[in-house]
Formats: sequence, C-alpha cells, structure tokens
Amino acid sequence: MIKKIIKTMKQMGHRFDIWVTMPVMKWIVEVLTIQMEKKSEKAFSRHDFKKKALADFKIWLSDTRLDFPSKKDVTPDTCDLFSLLSEFTALRQEIKMQNREQHRTLKRLESYTDTYENNSRLFETKIQDIAQLEKSIWHNCEKKCSLLFFDVRDALVRGHRASIALSCKKNLFTSRKAEVKNIAKGYEMALRRFDRSLALIDIHPVETDNAPFDPRTMKAVDTRKVKGFSKGKVIETVTCGFLKENTVLKFAQVIVAE
Repeated sequence: MIKKIIKTMKQMGHRFDIWVTMPVMKWIVEVLTIQMEKKSEKAFSRHDFKKKALADFKIWLSDTRLDFPSKKDVTPDTCDLFSLLSEFTALRQEIKMQNREQHRTLKRLESYTDTYENNSRLFETKIQDIAQLEKSIWHNCEKKCSLLFFDVRDALVRGHRASIALSCKKNLFTSRKAEVKNIAKGYEMALRRFDRSLALIDIHPVETDNAPFDPRTMKAVDTRKVKGFSKGKVIETVTCGFLKENTVLKFAQVIVAE
C-alpha cells in the first residue's frame, strides 16, 4: 500500500512539473521576451541618437526666428528644444520605471525558482523518509510474526528428539520401534520444510550443536562437565536462535561445557 502511495506521489509531482511549473515558467519567459523586444524597438543606438539629435537641432535652428520673442511670449509650443527635453525626461523616467519593474519581476522569478527547488528537495526527502518508514514497518512486522513460529519450531525439535530417544530404547517391540522411527522421520521432514520457509524471508537458525559458545547469538542457561566436550563448547540446545542477515531475532538458549 505504501509503495503505491509513493509511486502515486512521484507521478503527481511529475505531472505537476509538466502541467503547472513548466507552463508558468514558459509564460514568464515569453512575457519578459515581449517586454525586451518592445524596449529594443523603442531604443536606438548612440550613433543614431547623435545623428537624430543633430538633425533635429538643424531643423530647429532653421525654423528659429531672428527676432527672439520676449519673455512673455515664450511658451512650450514656441520652444521645440523644451519639448524635446521634456520628452527625453519622460522617456528616461519611463525607462527607469520599466527597469525597476523588470528587476522586480526577475526577483520574483528567482524567488519562485528557489521555492520550487526547496519544495523539490523537501519532496525527495519526504519520499526517502516514507521509504525508510516502510522498510522499518516491514522489518518490525516480519520480526513479530516470525517470533510466533520460532516456538512452533522448538516444539518440533523437542518432538523429534523425544521420538529418537524413544526409538533407541531396548524394551520396545520391533513393530513399535518402526512406528517411532517413522514418527521421527515425519518430524525431520516438518523441520526441513519449516527451515526452507524461513529461508525464503532470509531467516536462518543459529548453529549451536558442538559449536563454541558465542555471546553475540547465544545465552547460556546452564553449565555442565561432560566428557568429550572441551570448555566453552555447546553441549545441548534448549531453544534454537535465529538470524536475519546480521540481526539477531532470537538468542539461542544453550548448555555449555565447563
């Protein structure tokens, strides 16, 4: 279920980039491009500006009267240079305003880009956290479920040992011995199937019989002096231990030679 949620979230993030983020950024680029083209159409080079200014100045000089008007007769309409300077001032103010607006727009675009990158990183982090949480939940559930079956396996081991011990007794009839041996074989088959099932989920029993005592995987419940066993060797396994990779799911309870 969690894998489907993660996959759905990734698909939604990819669709959000395709249908929302990319069209918005494309629209912003187109708007800025149109604004720049309009400015480039209105603007002209410094060389053309000088030529046009000189030409306008020549026209103004040719149209200027030799008898200069008095101060009372001077109006903006009678002075072309005044109109020209007014237009240049207005144009300069307009360009400044457009530059400020363009600067604000670029700042907003940078802010949107930074926000998008931060959200993308946050999204990736959350995806990793969800994946880690899924893995942790899976391992915990697997461990709790497996613990219930470890006791069943220990019961099978005890039944197998009891059937072997019973088959070795001399006071049983021959027919009964054969039946007990068949029971022991049945226990062996059940244990093999049980171990194969646990191996499918990478869980394996700890090797304890006649092995050196290992405190990382075993717990000593008793010590005895037994001939044929050196000190520190496992004499008997009370309950079996189990490992998953390098993690101990259950410690083996053993009796150690002293």
